[in-house]
Amino acid sequence: MSKHNGDNTPDDDTPAMNAFWELVDALGKTRVTIVKDGQPTEASIEAAVLQKLAASALNGSVQSIRQYNELQRRAAENKQRDINSTVTQWRAIRLAQRERFTDHIEKHGCEPLDFPHPDDIWIDDRIGVQIRGPIDNDEYITMLNTKRIIDACLWQDALERRINGLHREDDPPSGGLLLAEPHNQALPRREKLRGVISCSG
Repeated sequence: MSKHNGDNTPDDDTPAMNAFWELVDALGKTRVTIVKDGQPTEASIEAAVLQKLAASALNGSVQSIRQYNELQRRAAENKQRDINSTVTQWRAIRLAQRERFTDHIEKHGCEPLDFPHPDDIWIDDRIGVQIRGPIDNDEYITMLNTKRIIDACLWQDALERRINGLHREDDPPSGGLLLAEPHNQALPRREKLRGVISCSG
């Protein structure tokens, strides 16, 4: 809760989103025509102002350089704050999913059909969160179809190698193996075949 001074103004630097600031926000998104690289183009007022500020900074204005650097610093801080919030939320989600999967395996001997799989939740404190696997039943079915295609390609590879008398590991990859490789790369890491498809080196 923010403290207030004698004139009832919050002592932090974050203004409340009232009608005035909503107007400022709306005005900043208004589209205008500007000249860029000698050609007229449309941009929001806020983008146009930032471009003018950047141009002034490039021309050596000390004040513009300071303002631009400050904006960049705040933008980086805000972005990292959003990433930190997202990472915290998804760490809790991943932990809950891992516990749910472990409990289901102990009770039923198999993983539940639930999304996302905890091993598909990729978290990086600097970048954020990526889901590297199915997020719903449709994507799960797509993954199963991809695995079926890979199986068919590997059967084709076995047939081609038998017909052509290819038995050594250093023999060139067959057409079936070459077809299987991109499909294998499209699978989540936990589902990728290793030691079988290796034609990409």
